[in-house]
Amino acid sequence: MKDTDYEILPFFPKVFYTKDLNLINDKDYDNILLNCKKQKYITTNKQNSNSSKASKSQKILDLKDFNKLKQIIYNEFNFFKNNILKYTNTNFKITSSWITKTEKNNYSLLHNHNNSMFSGIFYVNVNEKQLNVSFQNIFKSSFSIEPKEYNIFNSCEQKVFVKNKTLILFPSEVYHTILSNEMYNDRYSIAFNILPTGKIGINNTDEQVNINVV
Repeated sequence: MKDTDYEILPFFPKVFYTKDLNLINDKDYDNILLNCKKQKYITTNKQNSNSSKASKSQKILDLKDFNKLKQIIYNEFNFFKNNILKYTNTNFKITSSWITKTEKNNYSLLHNHNNSMFSGIFYVNVNEKQLNVSFQNIFKSSFSIEPKEYNIFNSCEQKVFVKNKTLILFPSEVYHTILSNEMYNDRYSIAFNILPTGKIGINNTDEQVNINVV
């Protein structure tokens, strides 16, 4: 038997979708950044002086200034759910959205997003030379073994480089943290949660439910 006569089966993976939304022109991008800077912000963790801040509004993408971006995000999510996940018969809706403002040396604690199926981050203003977000698998093995080299099969953490206009979609249950901002300019990103809406599940079974998203 040859060494190549085997197959790796990545059963039950967590699927992440990332894309640089370069279709957003410079003028629209400048307006998004300007409107991010105009928002009012509150500290997300009052016990941590280095905590990142969140916009006071939790419906940012419903504001007129962000309507165009909201439609672009919906288009990308629909491509993801229809062509990758094949959820063509189910509609989804953004339930909440907010801006995260991360000042120099600020960061967030490890967290996930409850009462949501998918979440996303659109990066508005970042330092492209530094890592900005870390996704982690908290359900790791009981054994801590250091591999010769790390890959997606033996890692419990994945840190991601992003650019301005990068969009990431991921399952809401995945734990993640905003990494410390090492640049002098404030880092801005727009986060959001998504739920299925209407009838979901297998027809005529006790698994079927009707979700009304307000």
